[in-house]
Amino acid sequence: MKIRTVVSVFLTIYLLTFCEDGFTFDNYRFEQFSTPEGLPNNMVHNIYQDQDGYIWIATYYGLFRYDGYEVKTIKSNLYTPGMLINNNVMCVREDKQSRLWIGTHDGLCIMDKKDGEIRKIKVDGVTRQRINDIYITEDEQIYLGYIRGLAVYDIINDSVYFFNRMDSTGDVPENINIQCIIDYEGDILIGTWRDGIFRYSPDDNNFTQYNSTELNSILSMYKDGSGKLWIGTSGMGLYEVSFTVDKTDILFNSYRHENNNNRSLSSDYIYSISEDTATNTLWLGSRKGVSIMNFNQPGTFVNYNKSEAENYLPVDEVNSVFRDKNGIMWIGTKGSGVLYSNSGSGYFNIPHNAAGTGMGTDYISTLYVEKSGTIWAGFGYGAAYLKDEKYQNIITSGRPYHISYSNTTDEILITIQDEGIIACRNGEIVGYYNASNSAFIPNNLIFTIYEDTKGNWWLGTYNGLGIRYNDGRFYSLNRMEESEDILKKEITAIIETTDGKLWLATNNNGIACITGDTGQPETFGCKHYNLENGFLPVNTPLCFLQDRDGRLWAGTEGSGLCL
Repeated sequence: MKIRTVVSVFLTIYLLTFCEDGFTFDNYRFEQFSTPEGLPNNMVHNIYQDQDGYIWIATYYGLFRYDGYEVKTIKSNLYTPGMLINNNVMCVREDKQSRLWIGTHDGLCIMDKKDGEIRKIKVDGVTRQRINDIYITEDEQIYLGYIRGLAVYDIINDSVYFFNRMDSTGDVPENINIQCIIDYEGDILIGTWRDGIFRYSPDDNNFTQYNSTELNSILSMYKDGSGKLWIGTSGMGLYEVSFTVDKTDILFNSYRHENNNNRSLSSDYIYSISEDTATNTLWLGSRKGVSIMNFNQPGTFVNYNKSEAENYLPVDEVNSVFRDKNGIMWIGTKGSGVLYSNSGSGYFNIPHNAAGTGMGTDYISTLYVEKSGTIWAGFGYGAAYLKDEKYQNIITSGRPYHISYSNTTDEILITIQDEGIIACRNGEIVGYYNASNSAFIPNNLIFTIYEDTKGNWWLGTYNGLGIRYNDGRFYSLNRMEESEDILKKEITAIIETTDGKLWLATNNNGIACITGDTGQPETFGCKHYNLENGFLPVNTPLCFLQDRDGRLWAGTEGSGLCL
């Protein structure tokens, strides 16, 4: 596949690579491919190249195919309502029958590239259908890494089968968050979130778990050209891994970020791993840019990110690094689309501030401005506030989803992924609310908090709706059998209209309007607005606004505004 120039803006980057005598400069050309150049979404999860040479870009708002000249969009919207089961695409792989296996936030899609037909598969009885990774072996075994366990596609019965302790032996990863899958020494290695590494032997249908304090939360795995296994972790850096002959123990060398060493890893959060065989280097996509290591000098890295003026990239968070068949290195980012480079292609320029001041990210997840003018911002993996031109970090780790103010408690409330709510006053943390100490929180992944006119808190979470009433009562609707099923799903935005109605935006289930007495959850009912009943052009609304005339506007993912 030929790649032509798709951007007119260039950046001068000196890419340091290694030689026996020290550092030398090689000429690399990074080109940015993002929304101004035709990529419909800049939030990139994964990059993949199929057998025909097409580049597939999995993003938060759809799947896109790039042929070097133009982009083809694959997503569900008003004009293609049944295209994908969910537009938040996590991963893509291809089998030998030219079928694309597409893992989404809400299930599996299988696309036949010959006719473009897409089948959608959801597994009965599974509450969380997100697929983080797909791995297809040489003999066409298709493994699916779900957020709630490991599955395999059963070709004979045309169905998805989850591994369980009834049908498999050993340490079966039931109901465990699977992050990545790879084959190694004839077995299947499974990297998990907070449960270490599992090894599956297909010959005897047996699982072995390797768990340690260091190799606990796995984000990425990669087997290089020499057969070495590399593992990227969440917060514990990079590991070169091997196993004892009897496969019972795990051996490793580790590489970590060192504060006073600019040749160490730029970050200990490694999202993706690949290699450039032309330069004999290992490439790491991390929370703070790209780190590159020559195999001949393990542990020494050249780092590219926004805070390094010498080796600058226009973004910090890199979710995916990938080498295609032509030797082009692709970098999928969170907020700046795709960058790619080809060895020896020369220098170039892009007009960005290479000093990397301020928050150092293009991904601002949430903002709140107090009446005094103090600004609160959630960005990447942290939150900060700006008061009287003084900038201060409040949280340096953890992904913030929403910032709001509570008149009831006089607190700034910040929701952090998997950590509940952090309460602040005057730039200081004053308290925590989470599922262990607050019965109104059904899940510690809270997307939004909304305080209504009566001072009640409404929480939209990964596992339904929580309510903290101003009079001290509380409810968690995912625990109430009589509540509507939609009130137990992912709720991402909430608004109260002037007529006292509560409107909820959900992930892939449209909009729900709560009917009944909002002060008595047992009376709740729902009116649905979604693609299926024709009341909404998309199933993923993003935000609400009520105007001065009392009209409710809903911003959608890819289908404009709805009134």
